[in-house]
Amino acid sequence: MRSPDQGKILIAELDHSYLVKFRGYIRLTLCASLGRYMERIFHGDDNPDQVLIDLSDATGLDSTTLGLIARLALHCQDKFHFKPLVFCDSPELLHDLHTMALDEFLDILPSAPQHSVEMEELPPVEAPASELKRRIIDAHKLLASINPERETEFLDLVRAIEQDVS
Repeated sequence: MRSPDQGKILIAELDHSYLVKFRGYIRLTLCASLGRYMERIFHGDDNPDQVLIDLSDATGLDSTTLGLIARLALHCQDKFHFKPLVFCDSPELLHDLHTMALDEFLDILPSAPQHSVEMEELPPVEAPASELKRRIIDAHKLLASINPERETEFLDLVRAIEQDVS
């Protein structure tokens, strides 16, 4: 049985848009699932009109998740020419987005519109340790590149993980 704060990711596709909703605390254990779903967005047959990220039920996001959100935001700007729309009213999560400089790459609104779309849970993926380490490294390298104030902190973590891999 899940604890109330254990995270989960819900997804839906509607009218040429993707909706990703985070619930609870999103940790590394869900990053492989999120990363693989993002690949579907990146390599789909058609360009979406919008990517929506609903954080209204999220209680926390780890740094790897923030790095994946950054990757999604940069991809949307480069390939689709729009910023993802994020719904977030949590002062803590807004602080995290600002601290990581993600507010520059996302359009953030305080509340999500009431949507009656059917959402499905993105199932956790049993990923090999090598994939998880690669996702952690890539996410933190990206965060370091967009946030020079935290670069040393992130690159120290990247070096430690890379040494552990070799």
